[in-house]
Amino acid sequence: MLPATLVPRVVRLFFVLRPAAVVVFAALMPGGVYAQSPLVHFDMNPAVACRDMTPPEFAEANPDERLVEARFEISALIRQGNEDNLLQFFYRLETQEDSVSVADYLPKTTLASDQASNVMMERRSEKSNHAGVTLTSPVDWPSKLTASTDLGQKAADSTRVELVPQMIAVTASGTVQQGRGVYFKLKPSRSQTLEGARQFTVVLRVPNGWRGGYAYLACTAAGIDRGLVRPLDERILSGDRRFVVALYLEGDVEAKAAAQRLVRAETDLYRVASSRRAELDRLNRPSLRQRLDSLFSSARPLIPANWTQQLVFAQQPPAIERVADRLPAEVQQAITEYNAARSELRFLTDGMVEVQ
Repeated sequence: MLPATLVPRVVRLFFVLRPAAVVVFAALMPGGVYAQSPLVHFDMNPAVACRDMTPPEFAEANPDERLVEARFEISALIRQGNEDNLLQFFYRLETQEDSVSVADYLPKTTLASDQASNVMMERRSEKSNHAGVTLTSPVDWPSKLTASTDLGQKAADSTRVELVPQMIAVTASGTVQQGRGVYFKLKPSRSQTLEGARQFTVVLRVPNGWRGGYAYLACTAAGIDRGLVRPLDERILSGDRRFVVALYLEGDVEAKAAAQRLVRAETDLYRVASSRRAELDRLNRPSLRQRLDSLFSSARPLIPANWTQQLVFAQQPPAIERVADRLPAEVQQAITEYNAARSELRFLTDGMVEVQ
């Protein structure tokens, strides 16, 4: 038995060594309980050509509209962890003009099963009735007389049923935003992997004079952060990326150039924002008066940390435009060029003349 003076030291030593013991225990367990959480990177070509595929019957019934087909190839790379800890990928594409809607899409919802054939299930039931009688003489005769009879009845019933294998949705798809967008949800299975490049097809219903436009594509991956035991597993966001997809009519040279200008303007915007981060951070440093005001109210930074995302994806003017005159000249130029490139491509949605 430990002396009373050593008990507190032993308790403290236990709490100090317990985290290390847990890590060592987890490392020795099979399967790697403390494996890295999955991390997924998405990529795609942000300029997509759209092929005119308007059938004669559609053109006759809808003289002011046409159908164009856009094919997107999205790549997913697992940079960390393994696919066993991924739950699903979710892609959501939304057009940005009311005059453009989704007419069709591929892949459609697809079901699959881990079982190669149907399942046979057999039920058996058996019933039996048994009766026996034994007679023995009440007195001892020279020889003892014993008589017995046995009556029995037995019935068996067997039922065999063939069941269709249980199916799960490995690909689910449908429209969103009242038909102005489409989503694709992918899940791993024995017949389908999530990693790699995958092609998606969207047929858009556009005005007859449509030459180009743009859409927003959001890609997310859901995974599992494995705990020491299964009840400690947590669902986590394993990947998240958004794209501005520039669309242009196949064969239209001017529309293709406008789409490529939008892609370059977005790239330049992110590059300039990264290179001028120190100057932008200095603008967020509050003055003495702002510090005094913040004692009585909640002060917000002039330039939000996600101002580039607000500018690229927001429907309304982002907060940074309120302080545009205080920004470095290179940042102002990048914002101006991006807004101009986006407006130029937007004018092509209704077949308007290109804006110079």
